[in-house]
Amino acid sequence: MKIVKGDIVYIRKGKDAAGVSRLREALHVKSAAELQAQVEKLPMAEQQALANKVEGARGKVIEVLTGKDKVIVEGLNLVTKHQKPRQGSAAAQLQQGGRIEIPAAIPVSRVMLVCPSCNAPTRVAMKLIEVTRNTLAGQKTVTRRERVCKQCQQIIPRPTEKLD
Repeated sequence: MKIVKGDIVYIRKGKDAAGVSRLREALHVKSAAELQAQVEKLPMAEQQALANKVEGARGKVIEVLTGKDKVIVEGLNLVTKHQKPRQGSAAAQLQQGGRIEIPAAIPVSRVMLVCPSCNAPTRVAMKLIEVTRNTLAGQKTVTRRERVCKQCQQIIPRPTEKLD
């Protein structure tokens, strides 16, 4: 899977995409059906250009559900959960009840990775890079798979790696 925890992603077309109201204003449409019909007609390059204009449709990946091919994105695709107040194990603890908004899972096919160098939603290619490491037995050559932005050809580092 090319998207990992900590990546910044953009949600592609759909009813539950964040920033839909701003997207409607940008395209001058009134209903969600009209909006979806207009966005589907656009070629992928124009969808990406439109994604850069609309703010709020981006978020950080909190969790990747590999078995289900879904991701949970911070602040996007929020669902309301109604929770009853409950008493915890200790007598003094009382869990708050009410309506709680939590982010729901989104299919991986609906999100695009945002390239940190060109700051645009992009498709990702994989590139094999040979790296030499110093070990106790001497130098060792290791092949690593790196993510590469298809627009600017820059390597997209994984969020867990430290940037120099």
